[in-house]
Amino acid sequence: MLARTLVLSVILTGSSLRIQQKEKKNSEGCPYSSCTDVTTDPTNPGVADFYTGLNPTTLDATACKNCRCFLAGFAGAGYSLASCGAKQQATTASRLGNHLYGCWGDYWEPTAALDDTWEATAGTLTRGRWSTLLQCLVNNIPVTPRAVINPVGVNPTWLDPIIHGAYTQQVANEIFARKGDNPGSLPVEECPTGLQSTKVWQPVCYGSTSESMPARATAAADSDAKRSTATFDGLGMCCYHGSGLSLTDDDWADTTAPTEAECLATANANTACKAYSVLTYRAKSTDPAWAFYCRCNQRVGQCTGSDDNYGATNGGRHHKLFKGLFLCQDES
Repeated sequence: MLARTLVLSVILTGSSLRIQQKEKKNSEGCPYSSCTDVTTDPTNPGVADFYTGLNPTTLDATACKNCRCFLAGFAGAGYSLASCGAKQQATTASRLGNHLYGCWGDYWEPTAALDDTWEATAGTLTRGRWSTLLQCLVNNIPVTPRAVINPVGVNPTWLDPIIHGAYTQQVANEIFARKGDNPGSLPVEECPTGLQSTKVWQPVCYGSTSESMPARATAAADSDAKRSTATFDGLGMCCYHGSGLSLTDDDWADTTAPTEAECLATANANTACKAYSVLTYRAKSTDPAWAFYCRCNQRVGQCTGSDDNYGATNGGRHHKLFKGLFLCQDES
């Protein structure tokens, strides 16, 4: 049952990206300034090669940039499959297949797990890697599902409720996978002896944030890897809804620049942070300059507005969304 549910989640992810809505509701759109620009989103390896190396059939640099924006799931004039040349399409399809096969190969077979966690030494059981597998499948993908669903860039607004519901299901599947990985955490189970139900924060959206990625069979370890989640507003567009509850703590090493771990710890200790709400975190930056952001009691939302740094006024790039949930864990 767990296997079926998570395989279904991959299919639902194919419907999770929001079909282009009315322009007044959209965030600013694609952040890429050119076909070969890697400063905004270095997580999309290979796109810079499409124009000059892998795709001589592309008409010009503008069409190449439009193709790149289309593949990343952004809405805008000219963003459609028509802007992608034949070799661009073939290369993207091949890379998507490699990404999916790589995730399954790295996280399905127990012997392929390279991280030093309990699931790596749990015999032949596959329980323990569902969450990792699902996160791999929905992050840093070469072509976002919206590009597959809406290749001509039209605006079938009647599909919006279905698309929004499917994205909600994607988040729910990540929660279910994380609970399934921890014995006793599912509603039909009881916590094993010695374990207690503990509130934790499960990441459900990475806004092109820096992450420490463990070694995989198909990829080397990276202490500063960029991770971008496919959302209904484009790759790495992590947006929230609601003002939420602002979190601060005098015990932070730097009260103007808390780490992600400090933000999560404060949310865990604060009883006002509701279970199963969304916690949004953004690290402080000096160049370009912006303040930190740490708030709980929010919801995953559609991106709105425009911002040069984030792409939206309610989150976007550089933000990371967590969903609160309870897991059976050893608190000793």
